[in-house]
Amino acid sequence: MIDYDLQQRMFPSEISTLTVDLLNKDILCRGLPALTTFISVGCPPSKEIKVSKRVTACSKGILDPSLLQNNFTYILKKEIYNPSLLLESIPAEEDLIVTYDYAAWGCPLVAHYGALWSPELQLWNNDEFVEIVDVEYVIFEVHGVHDYNYQLYLSDINCVSEAQNWTTMLKKQAIPDPHTAWNSKNFHSCHDPGEPITTPGSTEYQIMGGCILNRILFPKRNGFYIFKIIVVNSTYSSLVRFSC
Repeated sequence: MIDYDLQQRMFPSEISTLTVDLLNKDILCRGLPALTTFISVGCPPSKEIKVSKRVTACSKGILDPSLLQNNFTYILKKEIYNPSLLLESIPAEEDLIVTYDYAAWGCPLVAHYGALWSPELQLWNNDEFVEIVDVEYVIFEVHGVHDYNYQLYLSDINCVSEAQNWTTMLKKQAIPDPHTAWNSKNFHSCHDPGEPITTPGSTEYQIMGGCILNRILFPKRNGFYIFKIIVVNSTYSSLVRFSC
C-alpha cells in the first residue's frame, strides 16, 4: 500500500500527523481511542548539495582570498542587470555596486567566455562525498544579471508537452520572485505528457542537469556572477549558492 503521489503533496520540513485506528471495531473495542503521532518530513540535516570547486580564481592565482575578504566590491553596469529579478533584458536606471560576500560564496569558480559551462553538483552526507547530483535543476543570477545564454533551444529537445521556463513560471506568481517561482513541487518535465506545445522552437531551453546536457554561454567580458541553483527534480530538494 504505497502512495507514490504522497511526496508531491508534502512540503519540505513540515510536520505531518499520522493516525492509526482499528478497522470495523466490534462492541468491545469501540472505547479504544485512535493512536496519533507526528512525523517531521524533510531532508536529513546531515545531507547537503555542494558545487564542486576544483578550479577557482584563487587556486589559479587570479584573485587573492585576502582581497575578497576585505570589503571587496565590483560594479554591475546598468545594461546587464534587472533589479526586479524578472530575468528580462530590461536595463536598470543606474549601475549597481555589489559587496562580495566571501563567507557565503567563497572563492569564485573560473569560466571562460569562449567555453560552454555548467556547474558540477555533489551530494554530501556528514561531510563525506556520496555521489554526483545528475538530476534537473534551474539557475539564475541573484542580482538580476541577464547577459548569459543557454546552449540548447526547444528545437534541440524532443518535448512532448510545453516546456517550463523562467518567464512562464514567474508570470504564475502574483508577486514574481525567482527564489520561489520554480521548485520541485511545480516542476514538470516536457518529456512527460502535459499541456500542448505553444512555445516556438527558437526559445531557450532553461532546464539544466538530468539526461540532457545543457550549458551556459557567457558574453565576452570580465565580471562576476552570483548564481543560485534550485534542484527541481522531486527526488532532491535543495538549493545552492555560489559564484563564478
